[in-house]
Amino acid sequence: MIHAALGPVPRLLQPFQPDSTFLLLDEVRMQLRHDQERNLAAAVFRLERSGDPAQHLVIARAVASWLLGEGKGRILAAFQRWYARTLTLRHSLPDTLNPFAEDPMLTTRFEEWKAGVEARGKAEGMAEGKAEATLAILRRRIARGTLTIDAARAEVDELRRDGDLNAAEALLILARLG
Repeated sequence: MIHAALGPVPRLLQPFQPDSTFLLLDEVRMQLRHDQERNLAAAVFRLERSGDPAQHLVIARAVASWLLGEGKGRILAAFQRWYARTLTLRHSLPDTLNPFAEDPMLTTRFEEWKAGVEARGKAEGMAEGKAEATLAILRRRIARGTLTIDAARAEVDELRRDGDLNAAEALLILARLG
């Protein structure tokens, strides 16, 4: 009860003291059992803890199956809104990947999004690797005394102009070069 947590109050204020109960769901202490357990609170906690959209899809489909039937549409709609307002934003997911939305093409769209993310990640990784390799070469030459920092900056600009580096790669090298 809330009034017990507040402690004693003057008698004059007692009628105004809040008197309600609450249910504490301690996420840290809660044992998250098998995914098949039909526990909406545990499902929310699993969704919150998992950063994997594929896992979200599995959990959400289980929850949606639990909420089939009359009178449960409002709860499912609440899950859909909650997911869109919290997890979609937190994990930078497109709005179209809400696993609580009725969408027969969701799995296909999810796979397409995942493939696009992976392709961008590989491209970014390659670009970063290229920038790191160029930076390592420049730093070695500077350490040997065969290149000054100003000359290294000029080389990076030349590599960018020649098309060997893109603008983002050149900026990354220049920022790390010092």
